[in-house]
Amino acid sequence: MRRCTTAGLRWLCALLLHCTGVKGGKAGGFARSVSGGGLCAAQAVTTAFAVIVVAVISGKAAASAALFGGIVAVVPALYFAFRVHPRRGATKAKEVLRAFYRAELGKLLLTSLLFFIGARLFGDHFVPLMLTCVVCLAMNWLVLAFAAVD
Repeated sequence: MRRCTTAGLRWLCALLLHCTGVKGGKAGGFARSVSGGGLCAAQAVTTAFAVIVVAVISGKAAASAALFGGIVAVVPALYFAFRVHPRRGATKAKEVLRAFYRAELGKLLLTSLLFFIGARLFGDHFVPLMLTCVVCLAMNWLVLAFAAVD
């Protein structure tokens, strides 16, 4: 049973990586090279899948909440990627560290604001919103774990 689950998970991750265009490779034998855009694309594909599943199971209102849950995960991730990206050419470690801290603080504030808005708009359907957000955030780990699958 475990072998089947692991094979199914690898197949799903390979499909998501293929659909989103993420190209992984081993750097130094351990780390994988995955772009922020690829991670956000994987989250967007996951959001679309979750919205379809929730729409079939629970209806339009719950599907809207699931869509907003995906937005809560994807938009702050894009914000972080765009705030950190210009600092790639920075030579001083202090500049890079400052950019990461500012981007992470902005991401946390944006996520908090989006969750607050989601709770106000979709209070009756908060579970699909939360589950979609959690699944999208889990995609970060799955994409990084299986980025070398080709």
